Amino acid sequence: MKNKFLSFILAICLVLPALLMTACGGSEHEHSYTDGICSSCGAIEGVVINYDSDTQTYVVMDGKQATLTNIVIPSSYNDGKNGEHPVASIFEGAFFESTGLVSITLPDSVKSIGSHAFGNCRALQTVNLGNGLNKICQFAFGGSTLLSSITIPSSVNVIEDGAFSSCEGLNSITLPNAVTVVNANMFNGCTSLQTVVLGNSVTKIYGWAFRGCEDLTTINIPSTVDTIGQYAFSTCTSLASLTIPASVTTIGFFAFADAQLQTIYYQGTEAQWDSIEKGKFGKVHQDYEDDIALSSQTIINYAN
Repeated sequence: MKNKFLSFILAICLVLPALLMTACGGSEHEHSYTDGICSSCGAIEGVVINYDSDTQTYVVMDGKQATLTNIVIPSSYNDGKNGEHPVASIFEGAFFESTGLVSITLPDSVKSIGSHAFGNCRALQTVNLGNGLNKICQFAFGGSTLLSSITIPSSVNVIEDGAFSSCEGLNSITLPNAVTVVNANMFNGCTSLQTVVLGNSVTKIYGWAFRGCEDLTTINIPSTVDTIGQYAFSTCTSLASLTIPASVTTIGFFAFADAQLQTIYYQGTEAQWDSIEKGKFGKVHQDYEDDIALSSQTIINYAN
């Protein structure tokens, strides 16, 4: 009896690993990687992709241990347990502070990029976003200092606070028409940013949005904008002139501090300009004409 029991236990020990390590299926995977990609299921070595049963999609959870420097996220995935479904999102912090990531390509199936997903990726140079993307969450690319250009697809309608803050290599940006708000700190500290094209649906430019964009020379403010937030263009030292539409009703405290604006082209009358709510604290600095921090040397040209 004792020998039969030992034989049974031995048989279980031999069979169990095979059950648990079914290639690309079961409760554990035995991937076969070639150049960082699993030849059986397309998994990326070092990138964790999990199934979300609520949405019946896959989520890229963690890529900080990826062996590849140039990563292409697949449009669909099959973990061997839940079937094949779209890869629909990048989880918050998924690649945060990744030291090896140089380029990332997202498929059209990805709808959202989580907060800090590619934050502080200081080797990241190239980002290709899919045409199905809707949302870029807060600080998604913040601190990725080598990122020099990025094309935001027309499908994007929300870009949250600080999404591109301190992207010091970024030199130009165009926001799609579906984006209605330039959120706080969105481009704060983008010291190489020279040209900004805002979509024609933008209604508000919130505080610190372009603060510290020292090379900024060209930006359009659409006639849909009613608010320019506090410190929005502060320390934009290369911004010599700015056209402000008559639609603007509020300009926040110190909006132009140290921007060294020479000329403002206001598309309304002088009376309309005077009626704009400017700041909240009155004149507080002797070097500024008013509390939105225009220099006394700034010339304002009115349309009428």
